[in-house]
Formats: sequence, structure tokens, C-alpha cells
Amino acid sequence: MTSPDAPSVFKHVVGKSTFAQGITVRRDYEAWFDAPGPGEAREISLLFSGETSTATLRRLANRNGTVQIRYEGRRHERLRQWLHDTFRECLAGPNGELLEVHKLGRDAYELRPVTGRQLEDLSLCLGPRLSHNDAAALPSCQRAVGEFDSALRSVRFEAAEGQAHYNSEITRRMLQRGWEANVRVVPELPLQCDFRRDDCQIEVQFGNARSYYQDYLKFLLPFTRGLVRLGILAVPTGDFAAVLCAAGSRRAMARRGGAGHESVGTPQYSGMMSYEKAEREFAALKFIL
Repeated sequence: MTSPDAPSVFKHVVGKSTFAQGITVRRDYEAWFDAPGPGEAREISLLFSGETSTATLRRLANRNGTVQIRYEGRRHERLRQWLHDTFRECLAGPNGELLEVHKLGRDAYELRPVTGRQLEDLSLCLGPRLSHNDAAALPSCQRAVGEFDSALRSVRFEAAEGQAHYNSEITRRMLQRGWEANVRVVPELPLQCDFRRDDCQIEVQFGNARSYYQDYLKFLLPFTRGLVRLGILAVPTGDFAAVLCAAGSRRAMARRGGAGHESVGTPQYSGMMSYEKAEREFAALKFIL
């Protein structure tokens, strides 16, 4: 869903609030937008389909300091109509379609839709990577990363699917490549790892952010026994995590019989793990490795 380069495009999962109010900026992109301080705002320009509209980039003076792009006024009516016409399939709720925001300048951005047919051409792949203790230089790491990336690229992106679907598809393809799946991290405990072969173990965490702390334990236990030398933790980028959250929102609403509502800054489903979170926290956690 992304490239190994620094962020150059912000991807927003289109939902009900996108049509009427605006877009919430994820925390890992606030610096990219040069977001204002708490309670402050400034005007920006949005280019879409050859037209231009103003919008307001603001940071709420609340505990979370939520950053938003708002376009709910009368002067923004043409932009809202374009969104309505472009993303008709999303009017009932998020379906995985994306609105890409490309930076043209500090206060100028271009909006590009990623809809239906374009989504069908996407597959998973490895994006940005963080290496510890020169692990990336190990021949076993290069082989493992290559095989894992190959497995991911054979998994089609399905906007309507969530964690269980991707875990199943990745497992099937890793088994085809000779990896063991769901084996005990150490013989005497029921705790299982996702994939292991030779001296390498891979954990895939597409779930709740709290769960990834357990993955560090899954690496430490077999490492101290000499069972593995290399651990690879794979998590979704913020872009992909937002899509997984949207899928989770749809499932949650289906369980409630369609009840509920969506508002800017108040996601119906959150807490998804992301690469950006792992990268931010790694400096505080790497002492245990």
C-alpha cells in the first residue's frame, strides 16, 4: 500500500463525514501538513478535477489536538458536490475507496480519487523498514524478507476485508514457500508464533496496537533458547491501517444492525497497529532486544 520512501501522499479512507464536513489528518502526517498549533487555523487551497476550492486546516484545542481539513461552508459547495459525484458508492459508508492528497506547496494540495477499478489492481507489499543490530545485513534476513515480500505481493488488496482475511491469505502463501505456521515459540508454552523457518521467526500484526507488545516476547523467548537468531515484525502502514479500521467499522455497524454515526475526528473503529506507531516507540523498547 506504500513505498519505502518518505511520506509524499496522504491517503484518506472516504466515509460519510468526507462528503459533508472534512478530513481528519492522522497524527503521523501532521508535520507533513505543517499543522497549526492548538486552537489555531489557516486557509489552504484544494485542487480537484481542474477546479480549486479553499478549505480550513485547523487543530482543535482538545486533549488529542485533532487536526482537520474542513470544507463545510457554502463556498465549499462545489468541492462537496465533486466528492459526492466521485464517491457515490461510499455514501452509505466506507467501502475502502481512497482520497489521495498530494502536496503542491505548503498551503496547496491536489485531491485525487482512488476508486473501484483502481483498487482491484492493488496488492500488498513491503513498505518502510526499520532494522536493529544490523539484522538487515544477515543473509538469512535478506532471504526471509524476499520470500515474505513475494508472498505479500501475491495477496490482492480487498477493500472490504479485514485482519482475518489477510492473515489467512498470507499464511497460505507462506506455507507454499516452506515456512511453518502457528508453531510454539518454546515447547513448554502454548504461545504460538506466526511463521518460523530455520533461525528466523516472522510475526504479522494486523490487529489491535496493544497486541504487538506480545510479539516482542515471542521473539525473546526462542532467542534466549537459541532457537532463532532473527525476528521480523510486520505491521500495516498508517494508510493500510486506516483501511483496516474502515473495514472494522463496517463489521461493527453490521453487528449493531446499521445503527451509529460517523463524525470527523471520531472513528467508529480504532486502535489498529501501524508502522508509524512501532517506529515512534522503538527507541523506548529496543533495550529489551
